[in-house]
Parts: sequence; C-alpha cells; structure tokens
Amino acid sequence: MISRKLFLHWPIKAGAFVHITPLYDPTNLFEELRKMPYQASDAVFKVVMREFMIWEPYETVGKLRNNFMSGNFDYLTLGAKDLVWQTAKLIGLANRKFFTTRARTFEESLLMESRPAGYDELVRKVMAGTLEDKEYIYQLCEKLWTGLNEWFAELGIEYKVQELPF
Repeated sequence: MISRKLFLHWPIKAGAFVHITPLYDPTNLFEELRKMPYQASDAVFKVVMREFMIWEPYETVGKLRNNFMSGNFDYLTLGAKDLVWQTAKLIGLANRKFFTTRARTFEESLLMESRPAGYDELVRKVMAGTLEDKEYIYQLCEKLWTGLNEWFAELGIEYKVQELPF
C-alpha cells in the first residue's frame, strides 16, 4: 500500500510509471509496473483527497483570509498560486488522470472533466501572470474555495468533522 502522503502526488508522478520504454524486460516487470498507478480503489482516492483538502487548501484559504483582513496583500499572489496548484492535484486525483509534466499541469487540468467551479478563471490568471488586482484575485480565491466545497459534496467527500474523535 502506498502511503497516503505520497499518494497525493499521484497526478504528478504516476506518469513516470506508465510511460516506460524498457530496454530489456524478459519477465514483463515494466508491463506490470504500468498497471500499478491504476490499482487503487475509489475509496483510497477519496480518503487521500479528504486528507489533502484539510492539509493544504483549507489551510491556504485560512492564510489568504487572514492576510487579506490584516492588509498584507503581497501574500495574495503566492496564496493564489498555492491554491490553484493544490486544486490541480485534487483535479488529477478526482479524474484519476496524471499530468505529463509539472509545466503542463495547469493546462492539462483545464481539459479534465471534473473540476470545481471557480478554478478555470483563477488558474488562467495564474498562468497568464495577471495577478496585479489583489482584491479581484482574493475574490477569485474565495470563489474557488466555494467551488471546492461544492465539488467535494458532489463527489461524496465529507472532510468536515462535526464531533471530536474522542
């Protein structure tokens, strides 16, 4: 079993196992290796997405809100970039698709069927480097955050805990 923390990078790293050109493989090891990234169950993908949502986007949105409210608008550019990068990984996991390279992650994520509302507009701003209007970028981050929560509900992934585990 792959560790959950490593599994969250599946959309970025799985291609290295699938696109192998063996020079010598008398036991078909590489053919078996090609199948491995697809063997995890839907439940595993959902558990990883749930945990990642808490570790990363949830925390990033908290930082975005705190910095916006305190007037530290310089962080908003970095926060927006972090939020779309984190969301791209979630999109890859939800679609069970990997990206060919990190450099094409955003471009390829826009072609995937299942995406949260608010993602496309913000990621296009990040891709174009047009992040000057801090108020607007903050509003796009909030729109994506709402879209992420709605998307998770549609996918049947509950990440909010209503009671303490003890």
